[in-house]
Amino acid sequence: MTKTLSMAALMLLGSLKSTAQVHDVSFIASPAAEYIWWDKDLSIDNMPLYGGKLGFGFGPLFELHAFYLRGDNVNAKVRGQNWLTDEGWAGHIRDTKMDLTKYGGEMRLNLGKNSYFAPFLTAGAGVQQMKYNSFSGDAEMTEVPLKDEQLFVSLGVGAKINLSSRAVLSLEAKNTMFNASKGSYLMRPEYDKEDGGNHLYNWGAAATIDFYLGGRAENSDNAVSREYRKLFSSGFKGMKFVVEPAMAYMNFDKDMALTDTYLAGASAGFDFSSLVGIRGFYYQANKDADKLSLSFNKNLALYGGNIITRLNFPRGINPYLQLGGGYMRVGDKYADKHGNTDAESAAFAFGGAGVEIPLSRYVALFGSANAVFTAQKGIEEEDIQNPDHINTSVMYNAGLRFNLGLAADGERKYKRNLNRRLDDEREASNERLNELRSKYDERISDYDDQIASYDEKIADYDDQIAKYDERVNKLKAEYEARIDKLDKDLDKALKANDTIRVAEIARLKDRHQQELETIENDEMAMKRKLVNELGENSSSNVKMTRRQLNDLVSRITREARQSARSYDDGYDYDNNYNNYNYEIPQQPTRTVVPMQRMQPAQNNAETEQLRRELRIMNEKLNKVISQRNAGETTVVYEGNGATGKQYVPGTADDETAGYHPTTGKRLKLNRLGVITGLGFGDLTTWNFGIRGYMQIGSTNLDFVPELYAAMANDSGMGISGNVIYNFKTDALGKFVPYAGLGLGVFHGDDTHFGSNIILGVSVDMLNGKVFLDYSARSLTKQNQVALGYSFTF
Repeated sequence: MTKTLSMAALMLLGSLKSTAQVHDVSFIASPAAEYIWWDKDLSIDNMPLYGGKLGFGFGPLFELHAFYLRGDNVNAKVRGQNWLTDEGWAGHIRDTKMDLTKYGGEMRLNLGKNSYFAPFLTAGAGVQQMKYNSFSGDAEMTEVPLKDEQLFVSLGVGAKINLSSRAVLSLEAKNTMFNASKGSYLMRPEYDKEDGGNHLYNWGAAATIDFYLGGRAENSDNAVSREYRKLFSSGFKGMKFVVEPAMAYMNFDKDMALTDTYLAGASAGFDFSSLVGIRGFYYQANKDADKLSLSFNKNLALYGGNIITRLNFPRGINPYLQLGGGYMRVGDKYADKHGNTDAESAAFAFGGAGVEIPLSRYVALFGSANAVFTAQKGIEEEDIQNPDHINTSVMYNAGLRFNLGLAADGERKYKRNLNRRLDDEREASNERLNELRSKYDERISDYDDQIASYDEKIADYDDQIAKYDERVNKLKAEYEARIDKLDKDLDKALKANDTIRVAEIARLKDRHQQELETIENDEMAMKRKLVNELGENSSSNVKMTRRQLNDLVSRITREARQSARSYDDGYDYDNNYNNYNYEIPQQPTRTVVPMQRMQPAQNNAETEQLRRELRIMNEKLNKVISQRNAGETTVVYEGNGATGKQYVPGTADDETAGYHPTTGKRLKLNRLGVITGLGFGDLTTWNFGIRGYMQIGSTNLDFVPELYAAMANDSGMGISGNVIYNFKTDALGKFVPYAGLGLGVFHGDDTHFGSNIILGVSVDMLNGKVFLDYSARSLTKQNQVALGYSFTF
């Protein structure tokens, strides 16, 4: 039942719609609880522990934690103090209470990201202290306080259940191994191993709620953002290869039969991100332990590997942590400064902190201090029980870190992404403009047909009105003639004083005038009817010429530009973009705007200006379309057809060169070379080495650090820093002579410190450069003739 409820709870938590993926460096604080099932050979009841953890997250995949856990008053059974001498001790075991304290550190590797449920692996080590009371063998059975202390290591597996963007529930099962203290009072009576050094194991179940502080809770999927983060973090994208020539000083534990000594060597490895990397290293002790030199003692060497975790991006002074292990090889002929030859080879573990100072993207100075842990003489590593079995030495080292990898190019990716998005926006705008023009073409064609129909109707109406006018005018002339005649007759009747005739003529005149007015009114009514009949078919139309329609669209474009300029008064649009000439085609055909791929934009302000202008122009054109479709006005233009202009979007200036992140930098690592050759002078050797070529600004000067190993009966190493001038001239074709001067430490019969003069020639070959040169070291005390090949990047 309990298992069923536990599984149901896990499934419920796993269904939460949240995710915690904190990127970059974060600080982690965690309340913690653990339950222990003790080894069957221990007489301790299973018990809970409570405490907390603090640590750092280095991106979403790797974490380091320090922990402290405590449990009190757990039941246990304890042997008496005299159990070793009392044959019947097994019958005298008594109950007691035990307090347990555990502290140490662990590293966690998360096996997934961007998910709500992610598994992980852990590995840790630390110290556990058991405090309890035994009893004396006297008659009073007096309680005696005791303390056992053991070192332990643990391995575990677990799962993260993301509760929010910065909170995680972590569930873990782990197995812990430690060795019982010799003569422990807490072993069961059945445990009868005489040495008491057998391994003990206990299982544990742990739960923490991890709160992530700092870092980025969100990781944008935008490729441009990711590229710029890489550019401003380490300057590289993807994994990079790292080489680290270095010097070291080892301060051995006072209980070790070894003399404090200087060492020289190198590390090499990979940085998987700007925060986490792995290294393999090899250091050889100097021939003179108290002097820094390149002559080596073959009887003492250290080699192994380590993890490096940076607490910041490597763009300034940057602290880091490192954990690792290896093997210290001590030769049979080794003797310390007192002549002791008791030292033995041994495995070691170490941990420490350091700081690096970047000189450029490709080169950095670094230094670190590490505590080195080895088992005491005569104790095998697997039999270590408590901290007293550990010798602690301190190792200091410093050197140069060369980074080789693919440089991040955020600006170029930004331009590509920006231009791709602008192309999409412009194509969408062009399609909308083409659709708008097509609708205008269709409407104008309909309007032309309507105008032709109206012209025919007007011509018919004109003919009808002309005929009607002719009839009406003839009838009006007849009535006017009658009225004139009646006026004359009226004058005669008045002169003759014929009142009857006057009355009759006046009545006839009034009747004729009324009939004439009726004719005139009928004429006006007929004309009004014809006009109204013509107007019924075009009452909602507004006459507009082609020029007026073109002016309308041009006005909309001009207003869009003015509105866009209002966002930035200092922007000179006409000097950066072609004028947009929007004209409605003067024939009823569809005009297709060519889809042009835009060249990369050079100015972010220009891009934003273009976006604003296109948006405002589209809004105004859409408003015109909506007004036309709503029936407020219908645009009709007159005139003959003609071919309209095509709209071609303006383009930004062409991009003529790619982004060079090292432009303006003082040093640019552009070559890495390997050399081999003969060394001669006070010691004859065969040399193998590497060179880095860092161009100084935009000159023909290179800064060339060189590290080499001299192989002979008395082998050694040398290191130098040189400045070389390349004599580039067309007269020599592919051959480039060079000369240089530097300072260094060189291996010979003795260690030489002094000048280094280099003369040589290089030629382009095999996608790189092949070179041959002569080096005069420390005023020719030691010389070298070397052949080499350099990789160009």
